[in-house]
Amino acid sequence: WEPTYQARLNTESKELSITASAVIAQQTGENWSNIPVTLSTVNPNQNTTSQLPKVQRLSLYEALQAKRARYAPVAMEAVPVVVSASDNYGGAESAANMAPLPSFTVSSQNKNGITEYRLPQRVSIPSDGRRVRTVIDEQSGNSKLWLRSTPSVEQAAYWYASAPFLTPAWIDGSLQLYRDDNYVGQSRYSYQSLKEQGIGFGIDPNVLVKQLTDEDKQGDKGVFNRLQTLTTKQAYQFTNQHNRSVHLQVLSAEPISRDEDINVTATHTPAVTEQDWNDNKGMVAWEFDLPSRQSRVVQSTYQISYPADKKLNTN
Repeated sequence: WEPTYQARLNTESKELSITASAVIAQQTGENWSNIPVTLSTVNPNQNTTSQLPKVQRLSLYEALQAKRARYAPVAMEAVPVVVSASDNYGGAESAANMAPLPSFTVSSQNKNGITEYRLPQRVSIPSDGRRVRTVIDEQSGNSKLWLRSTPSVEQAAYWYASAPFLTPAWIDGSLQLYRDDNYVGQSRYSYQSLKEQGIGFGIDPNVLVKQLTDEDKQGDKGVFNRLQTLTTKQAYQFTNQHNRSVHLQVLSAEPISRDEDINVTATHTPAVTEQDWNDNKGMVAWEFDLPSRQSRVVQSTYQISYPADKKLNTN
């Protein structure tokens, strides 16, 4: 079996609901008729023992050692037996072709990190791989909404929602997304990622992003100059065409020096709200409310200085 999730967001009421379903199939050659079913989140392909640390044994490299290494047989790692479900389970296309789901309550129990879902009624699962799909959990509540834009990568703004009721008991699976009753695409349910960054619900065409400035200026390198400079300016305009105010988050990246001879100076207008956003070194974020029918500009200037006799590597 594998989990699938469906998230529905109402941007007016800020109501968010997530439904967790189980897709069950089997190809044992024997039909399962009217049987009790309990689903477990434990992964049967996981490692059951931890690894020991590797001890470094140091020696000098010699020609004889090189010769031995050249003809030494390659050690083969043990290949685990993989138990997997069919790859075509779930997804928006298959979900659209399924019959309406039965409505009944599934009981769940957490056993020291492993969640079991016990279906309250018996089910029949044919042996030909046909899918049986049932709802196993549902959570809903008010959400914090915002729009996120990374204009240096894409001049667009995306809807995001937080979900304080997310639970690590739900294992990773496909996530179908609906915004204001419209299907907007499919993503992946991953508790850690969604908890940190929110759930994305697609592009908002009513927030316009326009690039105003994107220029690089190289400083002159004279005979007596020991340093050369590179100045980069970027400016973007955000316009809210909604009939209501929206909360906007703008992400950008500052250059990071990995050499003591390279000096980086960054100036932001307005000042950024957060440095090293989400513990990502060099990422910065602005956050502000953008009223209806109004625009706002954010601008960054980066000045990089380095020795005149060196070349700058921007990788």
